[in-house]
Amino acid sequence: MTETKFLTKELIQKLHKADLHCHLDGSGRASTLIELAKEQNVELPSMDEEGLNKIVVVPMDCPSLEVYLKSFFITNLVAQYDYALTRMVYELAEDAYKDGLTYIEVRFAPILHQDKGMSLTQVMEAVCDGVVLAQNAFPITMRIIVCGLRHLDSEVTSKLAEICWRYNRKFVCAFDLAGPESGFSSKHHRKAFSLVRKKLISVTIHAGEAFGWESIYDSIRYCGAQRLGHGVRLYENEELKEFVKDHKIALEMCPTSNIQTKAVKSLSDHPIRRYFDEGILTVPCTDNRTVSNINLTDEYFKIQEEFKFKPEEIVRMMDYSFSAAFLPLSIKSRLRIDALMNAFALLKKNKYPLDDFVNNRNYYDRIGVNVDWFSEKPVLYKPVFHKEPALTEEIIQQLPKTDIHCRLIGSVSKAQIWKEISKNPELVKEFVKDTQDKEALFKILRPEIPKTFKLAKKIMKALLQTREQIERGIEDIYKQAAKENVKYLELMIRPSEHLEKDLKLREIVEIAIATKKKMEEELNMWSGLILTVSTPVDDPLIFYDVAKLVVEFKGKGVNGFGCYGGDTTFENVKYYLGTFNLLKKHSINVSMLAGQKSANSIITALHEGGATRISGAFTIHKMPRLISHLSSHNIPIEIGQTFKLNLFSGEVKTYAGNPINLFFHAGLPITICSFRLTLDRKKRSHQLFDIFRDCKFTVPNFLKLLENGFLHNFQSLARRETMIKHYWKSCNEILIPLGFKNLRKYSYNPKLMKKLNKN
Repeated sequence: MTETKFLTKELIQKLHKADLHCHLDGSGRASTLIELAKEQNVELPSMDEEGLNKIVVVPMDCPSLEVYLKSFFITNLVAQYDYALTRMVYELAEDAYKDGLTYIEVRFAPILHQDKGMSLTQVMEAVCDGVVLAQNAFPITMRIIVCGLRHLDSEVTSKLAEICWRYNRKFVCAFDLAGPESGFSSKHHRKAFSLVRKKLISVTIHAGEAFGWESIYDSIRYCGAQRLGHGVRLYENEELKEFVKDHKIALEMCPTSNIQTKAVKSLSDHPIRRYFDEGILTVPCTDNRTVSNINLTDEYFKIQEEFKFKPEEIVRMMDYSFSAAFLPLSIKSRLRIDALMNAFALLKKNKYPLDDFVNNRNYYDRIGVNVDWFSEKPVLYKPVFHKEPALTEEIIQQLPKTDIHCRLIGSVSKAQIWKEISKNPELVKEFVKDTQDKEALFKILRPEIPKTFKLAKKIMKALLQTREQIERGIEDIYKQAAKENVKYLELMIRPSEHLEKDLKLREIVEIAIATKKKMEEELNMWSGLILTVSTPVDDPLIFYDVAKLVVEFKGKGVNGFGCYGGDTTFENVKYYLGTFNLLKKHSINVSMLAGQKSANSIITALHEGGATRISGAFTIHKMPRLISHLSSHNIPIEIGQTFKLNLFSGEVKTYAGNPINLFFHAGLPITICSFRLTLDRKKRSHQLFDIFRDCKFTVPNFLKLLENGFLHNFQSLARRETMIKHYWKSCNEILIPLGFKNLRKYSYNPKLMKKLNKN
C-alpha cells in the first residue's frame, strides 16, 4: 500500500479556495483598529498592536462564549463610520487573496454599525464600496451576507431582511441569522425569511453550534435554510442528517472557532471527518480570522494533520465550497473549474499522484474537468474536428434511462388495457359505446383533446380498482419500462383514485409496495413509489391521510409525496399547510406541480409546500431571475415532450426552439419524464430522440440530460451515486465501441488549448 503524500501548508496556500463563513467584525486587523481609533478619538483597551492582539485574539482554551464575543464589541467601537467599513471590507479581501482565496462571502449585521447615526442604507453603501474597491484591486470575487440577530425583535430582523433584498443586486447574496441559539429559535423570525425567500434571496443560518439538532431542524423547516452555519450537532438526529445529506445542504464548518466557543471539546472531537465520510457537503471556513487567529490555509492544514485527509479529499472539500457558493451558476461553475485546473496543475508540478482523482473521475467529469489532461501522458484531443457517429433512436433505446414521473393511471399499456376490457367489458360500458371496437377505444387515448383526455382517464381509472387489477397494471408498467432500458422508475400513485371497490388507502399502498419489490427483483431495476394527491379534487383530510402513509412507509418502498392537479398557489396551498408541516417535520421529499400558468407559483411551492422538486415549470422562461435561482440551487424540474409544454411554452420557440433546449442550457437540472405515457403516441426512446434532434444537442449534452434523472430522483445519496456509476459504465460500454469518443462536456481552458494546438 502506497504511503499517502500529504499536502504541505505552502501548497494549500497556493490552491484556489473559497470561504463561505467569515464575519467582518471578527476579521479586522488589529493595526487597522488602532489607526481607526486614533482617527475617531476612541480609546481601545490597548492602543498597542501587540497588546490589542492579546485582547482581540482569543486563545484555544477560551473560557466561554461570552469572552469570545467580547472581541467583537472592541471592533465595532471603531466601525461606526462609512469609511471605516469600506476600509475593513477592502482589507479583508486583501488578506483573503493573500491566503489563496478566489471567492469569499463576508457576513455582518448592519444594525451593529448605527451607533453614530448611519442609516442602514449608508451602512450598506459603505460595505458595497469596499467590495468594488477590492474586486478592482485583487483577483477575487466577493459577496456580502446580511445577518439578522436571533435575540432581537422579529420586526428588526424583518427590516434587515428588507435591506438585504434591496441590495441583492449590489453584491448582497444571502440572508443569515446569527446570535444565541438557546431560547431564540429561528422560527420566531419567519416573517423575515418569508420576505427573502419570496424575493429569491439565498438563506444560510447559524444552527447546531451552541444548541442541539432542534436548532438545525427549525432553520430548515421554518426558514428554508439552504446552508447551515456550523451544524456541529447534526449527528444528534439521524433522519435530519440524512435529509441534509441527500439534499446537499452544505455545512459551513469552522473547527478552530468551534473549539474556542466550546461547540466541541477538541479538534479530535470535531465531526467534520465523520460528516465528510458520510457524504455530507462539509465546507471548511474561518468564521473570524482575527478573533480565532486563523486563516483558511491553516484551517485546512490543521484538519489534514488531525484527520489525515488525503489530497483528493482536501481538493474535493475546496470544490464543495465553490459548489455551495451563493452565486449564479455560470460564475460559480467557472470558479470551480478554474480552481480544480489550478489544483491539478500544482499537484502534477509537485509530483503528487493523481490516482485518487482518477478513481473518482465521475465527480470531476460532471463538473467539466478531465483528470486525464493532467496525467503523465495527457490525453488531449480536438473534439471540434472529430466527427462523431450519428446518435440514432436505436442507440438511444439501448442507453440506460430513468423516468421519475410515471403515473399509474395513464401509463398502463394499451395492450394491457384491452386485455382488461376483454375480460370484463362491463367495467367501461358507461364510457365506451362499443367495447368490441378496439380502434375506436384507442382513438380516445389521446392527450390533445381535453374531452377525450378526461374520458381516457376515466376508462383507465375504472380498470384499476381491484387488488388484481392494480397488481397487473403496475407489473405492465414495469415491464414496458424495462423494454426501453429504464433502469430507475418513480411510479406516481394517487391512492384516492382506487377506492371504488372497497380497497382502503393503506391496502393500495401495500399492494403497490409488494408489486414494486417483485418487479424490481424480476427485472433487475431500481424504483420508488411516490404517493400523490390532487389539489382540485382531494380534500384536506385525504391530503393528510396520504401524507401520514408517506411518513409511515418512508424507507419501506415509498420515497416521497406528490402534489399535482394545478398550479401551487397560496390560495390552494393554505388549506393544506398542516399536511406540508407534517411532511417537513419528517424530512419527506416533495414534488409539486407549479409554473404551469404562473411562474410565481413555483415560489409558493418551494416556500410554502417545501417542494424539493418542481413538476412542469412551463412558464419559468417569463421569470429569468427564477431560472437563475433554481439553477444555482440545483432544484430539479420534471418535464416532458408533452402537448402541455408546447401549449404553455410556445412563445419560446421564436427565440430558442424547443423549450427544453432553453431550460437545459440555462443550467436547470431538468429530467425528462413520461407522465402519462399511454396517452402519448410515442415511446420514451422516440421522445428522447425528438428532443436530441430538435434541441440540436451534442452527445455529451444529451448524456448529461439522461444523467439528471439518476442525479435528482428521490433515492438516498448513496443509492444515487451507485446508479450514476452504473449509468456511465453502461454508456461507455455501449457508445465507445460504436466510435463515440466525446461522452463528457469538458470546459475550455486557454492554457490547455495552447498545449493542444502545439501537438
